[in-house]
Amino acid sequence: MMALTPKPLELCTAAERASVEQFREYQALKERLGLGLDRTAYISAVGILWTVAALSITVAFGAIDLLTAPLALLATGLMVPMAAGMGIGRLVRLRLNPVWFRRAIAAGLLAAALRLVVSGLG
Repeated sequence: MMALTPKPLELCTAAERASVEQFREYQALKERLGLGLDRTAYISAVGILWTVAALSITVAFGAIDLLTAPLALLATGLMVPMAAGMGIGRLVRLRLNPVWFRRAIAAGLLAAALRLVVSGLG
């Protein structure tokens, strides 16, 4: 397991510095999305963010021949459980206190971002 001990940017490789900068930009965007939005608008904004990210990754994978036909078929099939999860998430969202809702979303986004940074550094 990789340690998450921060080191000065001067000691980082170019790839590590780029990952750190992308993480900072992502955090800033996430914070701007949440300012003054109600639950539905917030979820829509985060959904758009994730959709744009997924589309850009798909295009990048296709450009370097990492998106094969079997993988594309698998991804298409996984849209069914994703849609079910969105329905369950909507039910939970409607029942949750707005403060806890925002905290839960922020924690999930932070966990996903940290995972991307750690996998990018490893």
